[in-house]
Amino acid sequence: MCRLFFLFLCFLSINAFAKSTATCLQQLPETLEEKNTPASFQFVRASNNIRNYEEEPGGKGWGYAVKYQNSSCEVMIYLYTRQKNKITESDLETEMADFDGFEYTNALQKEIDGVSFSFAEGTLQFENNSDKQTQALALTVVQNQFLKYRASCRQITGLTQTEIFRLTESFLTKVIQKSLKKITFCLTQ
Repeated sequence: MCRLFFLFLCFLSINAFAKSTATCLQQLPETLEEKNTPASFQFVRASNNIRNYEEEPGGKGWGYAVKYQNSSCEVMIYLYTRQKNKITESDLETEMADFDGFEYTNALQKEIDGVSFSFAEGTLQFENNSDKQTQALALTVVQNQFLKYRASCRQITGLTQTEIFRLTESFLTKVIQKSLKKITFCLTQ
């Protein structure tokens, strides 16, 4: 009987933890605005709904995500554990190396608002057409959760690939700066 009660308490605490993760993303603002930039460069949340990967087949440990968009780019913010009780530095390196298989043009450690991120850029070529997307990833661990940001910007006429990389990185950094403290504060509550 004691074991059954203990399992019930574990189930409740896991469910409460999962809900708090989704709640932390839900608490982010509808828009992530930057002063002195055109409205087309402001990020607007794509939906009020938080994407729940936990309920998908094989999705346990993949957590939740929210998407922001503007006229050129979209940024996804993910919170997940991959069912790890304690995320180590090695887990962080493995997660970054395994991510989505696009070719990185560079990867580095970058500090944003006092938090160290594994940061990488790459280009994703779509198989069915000639569209390319410039991608930037930022990954860290906050309160034993992977916190991952992924920015995808389409080709923009008149800009070189290097300029698009800089724009994508700039967008990603701004979204991190606008959301990181809110997410960290929420997860510590």
